[in-house]
Amino acid sequence: MYIPKEKVNKVKNKIEKVIRAHHNLPLADLIKVLNSIILVGAISTKICNNLNTTAGTLDKWLWWKVMKHRARKHKSTVKEMYKKYMKIKFEMWGLKRNRIADVVEGRIVPLRMFSDMSYVTPKEIADQIKNKAKTENWYFVELDDKEIKQQNARTNHGYSYSNL
Repeated sequence: MYIPKEKVNKVKNKIEKVIRAHHNLPLADLIKVLNSIILVGAISTKICNNLNTTAGTLDKWLWWKVMKHRARKHKSTVKEMYKKYMKIKFEMWGLKRNRIADVVEGRIVPLRMFSDMSYVTPKEIADQIKNKAKTENWYFVELDDKEIKQQNARTNHGYSYSNL
């Protein structure tokens, strides 16, 4: 199973829209939004055979997008943005490498990379699901939803929460 080019282009378009929409936000906020997109994009393709090559390509593309965006915003060059935002190698998510990062109140906010995820076989995923089913029985327990039903009844009869 391979990652289709349409899916890669879809992720790229989503990232471009986010970068354009958050032009005036600080880098830390942009990183938080991008991290969620990267995480979803990487997790959904964990079982694909060409994950490493596609992830490497997307990492390079994302790096240039973010650096060029910051350089345009600050009327600067990519080289100056590299010096400002690339931190010394630090370990994050199990890998040690340079990352685009921003510091907010003394806390480093790093940008995830698509290559942070590694290939997982479908058998490993099936085994994880089986192991969770053995240990977590919470979804078979009958819920006490009396309070939820009462709230739904009040809402459906025209009462708002402020009147209760």
